[in-house]
Amino acid sequence: MTSKLRSVAESRFAAITRRENAAMSDVEAERQAMREKTERLRAQRLAHEAKTTAKHVARLSERRMATSA
Repeated sequence: MTSKLRSVAESRFAAITRRENAAMSDVEAERQAMREKTERLRAQRLAHEAKTTAKHVARLSERRMATSA
């Protein structure tokens, strides 16, 4: 009787452990997806800022050359 109860308890515990591990895997996958998305968006933002800064520098250079001429 005790061994049967123990066996049932162990199988329930194993099932709970599997569900928890699966849930944690899902959470970790979501976190990884969020990190990748953030990394991609950061790269896009930095590229856009670099492009915009280059345009501003070019305009300033043109103005300086136009006023010095």
